[in-house]
Formats: sequence, C-alpha cells, structure tokens
Amino acid sequence: MRARNGRPSLEAKVTHINPARPVVKVRVYSEAFGVVLTVDVSWERYAELRLTVGDTVYVAPRQLRVFVQDYAI
Repeated sequence: MRARNGRPSLEAKVTHINPARPVVKVRVYSEAFGVVLTVDVSWERYAELRLTVGDTVYVAPRQLRVFVQDYAI
C-alpha cells in the first residue's frame, strides 16, 4: 500500500526489488521494529503501485511465515 487505508499496517521503506520471478520479490525495512521483510507482490499489483527503491510503503500480511534460527541456551 502506498498510503494507510484503515487496516493495521507496518510502515517500511523499499530496499530491494527482484522482478525476475513469477512474482516480484520486494524487500522492505521497518525502522520502527528494526526488521527486514520480503514481500511477494503480483506483477499486476507491482505495475499498479510503481514501486521504486526508497519508497515508503505500508505492509499488512495476508499470509505470514516466520523463520527463526535454532539455538540452545
């Protein structure tokens, strides 16, 4: 999303765009939480949003997958 639309969302900056796949992989960084997210965007939505590196966007998950490293205490 380019602007907030009333749904809960996270403000982030676009740091990298990889359009060489069936979906466009967009990497964003949220300064508020210090996290990097990879977002899958359909080609149609990518063309509609006209994203470029440095843009501020608002992300809201539809499907969320979290990968954590195994560690021992």
